Amino acid sequence: MTARVAVVGGGISGLAAAHRLRTLLGPAARVDVLEQRGRVGGVLHTVDLAGVPFDVGAEAFLARRPEVPALLAELGLTDLLVHPTGAAASVRAAGRTGPLPPGTLLGVPTSAARLDGLLSAEGAAAVAAEPGR
Repeated sequence: MTARVAVVGGGISGLAAAHRLRTLLGPAARVDVLEQRGRVGGVLHTVDLAGVPFDVGAEAFLARRPEVPALLAELGLTDLLVHPTGAAASVRAAGRTGPLPPGTLLGVPTSAARLDGLLSAEGAAAVAAEPGR
């Protein structure tokens, strides 16, 4: 009997899982990736913002994790990896684009103080009230 597997989600994790299943189960297995969007990649994609391309999604994809380049090499896609030249992670908040605040872990602030200058007064108040919820 031929194995049949459905992977739900065509983001980086779903695509990596489908690849690993294909490797483990062999070419006879049927591995279907189900994705609700009209494209694969999940939250990782490039958008046009005022005529400038911005990569959005998980900042860790920028070859900072050793398993990403290893997977790209295994898939024969190493030549397609684009390294930013001097590009720094940025965030768009309060109608402006600025650098990612320092003291973040994969783009997630490690404290509310790290959000100064990014949030509106309402947003800052909501963050300050969060521990008491």
